[in-house]
Amino acid sequence: MISSLRLRGGRNERGNIAVLFAVLLFPILMVVAFTIDTSRQISTSRQMQLAADTAAMAGAMAIQDDDLSRAEIQALMAGAFEANKSFSNWGVTCDQPRSKWDAEDAFAVSFETTCQFPTLLGDTFFGKETISITRTAHSTNALPSLDIALMLDMSQSMDKSARLPALKTAAKDLITALVTEDTGDRVRVALVPYGEAVNAGVYGNRAQGKPDDDDSDNDGAKVCVSHRENPDSAFTDAAPETGHYVGDWSGAICRTPMIVPLSYDVAALHSEIDDFDARGFATAGHLGLAWSWYTISSNWNPIWPEVSDGVPNDEPNALKAVVMMTDGVFNRHHDYGYREEYEYSALDTMALCSNMHSAGVVIYVIGFDVEDPTRSWVTPEWLDLYGPDRVFEHCAGVPERLYLPSDASELISMYEEISTKLEIESVKLTQ
Repeated sequence: MISSLRLRGGRNERGNIAVLFAVLLFPILMVVAFTIDTSRQISTSRQMQLAADTAAMAGAMAIQDDDLSRAEIQALMAGAFEANKSFSNWGVTCDQPRSKWDAEDAFAVSFETTCQFPTLLGDTFFGKETISITRTAHSTNALPSLDIALMLDMSQSMDKSARLPALKTAAKDLITALVTEDTGDRVRVALVPYGEAVNAGVYGNRAQGKPDDDDSDNDGAKVCVSHRENPDSAFTDAAPETGHYVGDWSGAICRTPMIVPLSYDVAALHSEIDDFDARGFATAGHLGLAWSWYTISSNWNPIWPEVSDGVPNDEPNALKAVVMMTDGVFNRHHDYGYREEYEYSALDTMALCSNMHSAGVVIYVIGFDVEDPTRSWVTPEWLDLYGPDRVFEHCAGVPERLYLPSDASELISMYEEISTKLEIESVKLTQ
């Protein structure tokens, strides 16, 4: 009798579980479907905006061509949108885009498009089979200026797994895409290779208030610079003058190539990149970032050749940008011991990024297959304060400017995407 009762009880429990599962299956499916559709909506919206931005930019440039009719310009913008959208495999369909430009401001263009994508479960649960998204972009083409500093990691770790050849290809492709015969000297690029220090060459002597030919520290033509000591200017682009000179890494021999000031000579920039080698034995990211800022700041114009003078910092029709690239944790600071080097290089980098953001400098961050440091003192709490994720997210400012490629092909494609975004930002797009 007892065993019979137990048997019936077990069957009842299994039956109850089956009923409970059937009852819960419906809301679980709804939650899963809603989550997937929301994720697709966000992704589609972002991709639509990028494609719309590109279309508006293309229109702003095209309307300057008197030989193009209104219909041809509108077709060109629609074609630019189609070429840059990347969600057609999701069943997304788009209406005919709407574009216009103001007769009183011939270089101001607007582009609007509406797309629909099917919901995961159709109208079974949500009452509608598609979700509509509308995105608008505006562009003015007033021949803007664009000064870019490419901060390039030349530490020894870049010499493995084809990293350096990929970086060279990516950097040259970005330069080729942005600096053209049409842009002339409106778009210029500076190269800032860095490792355990920055080799500033003759510009390092000038930034220390020394004659160009000074070699009092016996480092030859390679002038190894360190950070500023004055806290009032340590994390700024203030002009290098008495009381605000940069430091000198005395007695050291820089293993990294020399920086190249702003230039629009594509062949010369490519040649410099081809000659780069990765021999730095550490990664002083804060120094690479500081000198990247200096190369594009008009406060530093007395240091550079006249052709490399930065566009005035208060010029409203100019964009200043830094592409910060590293394949490792920032781990070199000349004032501190082993563990503290990691911490203070990270802190100095974030302080510089904060001030650069305030000054209107756009920062793109590329962390190439970066891993957390494997040291006994690295804890989750330490990583929250000084780890690479913390530094990268802070400096990028927004997720759209943070890239984390894991291999050479991803690195090259991400530089291509950054060049497109820089081109869009430089024509003053507003959304």
